Amino acid sequence: MRFARMEMKTVLATILSEYTFELSSDPDPDLIASTNLKPDEPIRVKLHEHANEAAQ
Repeated sequence: MRFARMEMKTVLATILSEYTFELSSDPDPDLIASTNLKPDEPIRVKLHEHANEAAQ
């Protein structure tokens, strides 16, 4: 179980390292109190793929 979790984190980190994230919604959303705090509207994020340096 531990190995699978570690492997999953490694794969996810490798995939996410190929992208840059940019917040495209309000950076300070209103929060709704429920079991935990959550934004009243979805938080939008834009993904920008890193340029492949081998292709340049």
